[in-house]
Amino acid sequence: DKPMGVFTGDFVFVSDVGRPDRLEKADAQTVTAEIGAHQMYHSLERFKQLPDYLQLWPGHGAGSACGKALGAVPSSTVGYEKLFNWALQHDDEDAFVAALLEGQPEPPRYFAMMKRLNKLGPKVLHGTPRVQHRPIQDLTRLLNRGARVIDTRAPEAYASAHVPGTINIPYGSSFVNWAGWLISYEQPFYLIAERHLVEQMAKDLSQIGLDDLDGYFEPPNLGGWQEAGLSLQSYQMATPRQVAQHIMADDVYVIDVRNQAEWEEERLPAARHIMLGYLEEHVEELPRDKPLVLHCRAGTRSAIGASLLQASGITGIINMVGGIRDWTADGLPVDQGI
Repeated sequence: DKPMGVFTGDFVFVSDVGRPDRLEKADAQTVTAEIGAHQMYHSLERFKQLPDYLQLWPGHGAGSACGKALGAVPSSTVGYEKLFNWALQHDDEDAFVAALLEGQPEPPRYFAMMKRLNKLGPKVLHGTPRVQHRPIQDLTRLLNRGARVIDTRAPEAYASAHVPGTINIPYGSSFVNWAGWLISYEQPFYLIAERHLVEQMAKDLSQIGLDDLDGYFEPPNLGGWQEAGLSLQSYQMATPRQVAQHIMADDVYVIDVRNQAEWEEERLPAARHIMLGYLEEHVEELPRDKPLVLHCRAGTRSAIGASLLQASGITGIINMVGGIRDWTADGLPVDQGI
């Protein structure tokens, strides 16, 4: 007669709580974030009354944009969160509201679509659709027609050789988030992916309403691509120390693609901030007279950004491997604060 756990959905996560500003920013809503933050405080006060032994099963984990820094483990307990979740340590309502609203990551564009789907209901798929395998010879034709083709390989593999015009979104914990930022809901899209992963990728993408997956290409070896008549492209990867030498010589243009809160905390000297989700909107502003160095925290977001810029026709792209994480570990200088 005692409950064993609680499903907390978008409310309480492992080490974090939900954000009240998602649709306000993503869908041009009126100012509701502060009201929602006050409501969150009172909801958490009620949450604190739950018994410690309850298991806690959140709706999201690491990589989700539904909070600031969700934990990587899939479940927790109410008691553990009372002890270690930052949001449950506040006793002052105004201080909590300020802390909750500060430093939230930019909400992906797909949040607005989620609002519509939650209201009207998703398209009925009648089971998981079978994704069509396409011959590699179709790839150039689709790219020439402006199709969005997502190469899901690891950044290192993509950097060494890829088909011009494709976009690299590595399959991992943030795959769906960046797909929601960068794939249009208005036209079909395609994947380059290993056969055994395609069905799960399709399921993952359908969770945010990206159902118009019109086929996939298996990544052949380089010889297979060349035999199919495809031209190949690559971009350079550099260590933080190598990038530091370029910055000293003033022969590169550095772009930081992290979110606003990360940028405000610390950043590379002379870097320009363009959050990854908005990078394509600023392509025409970028210089062409020197290589562009992209960096993020660890190197994945900057790899996505490198592919976006190359697909836009910019050459001379460098991805800083290890990101600002390795930059600071090497003792290289950063500017702190805004």
